[in-house]
Amino acid sequence: MIPEKQLLDDALLSMQAYLTSALPEIKLLSDKFYLGSSSESWNKLSELLEGLMWISQTIGHIREMAIYQNLEAFEETAATISQLVINLEQALTNNDLILIGDILKYEISSILGQLLSNATLTINNEVVRHDLS
Repeated sequence: MIPEKQLLDDALLSMQAYLTSALPEIKLLSDKFYLGSSSESWNKLSELLEGLMWISQTIGHIREMAIYQNLEAFEETAATISQLVINLEQALTNNDLILIGDILKYEISSILGQLLSNATLTINNEVVRHDLS
């Protein structure tokens, strides 16, 4: 059986990898909403929302375990993400493509960038990297 700390460390490493690849994509996606929308942009937005749900769940596990020193930073990020998802839902309801682009470009990118920094700091200071081979 894998210890809970190892599972959480692995989840944090996965979050770091996800954020590293997602951040440039979010900026591209915001530009697509400024220009209008397409089925591709809606699909990417749906994928992003799934990613945000996964991030929130992972932060929930971090909160439950309370083993990382910068727990408060993760909790603040989770609260901000929840509010941004609500704002994004309102923009979607109103079909406000410019607002969707703004939320993606300025707010979600910013908070996920902060989360990446917090995750990297935690990984560098507290995570044991387990050999996968």
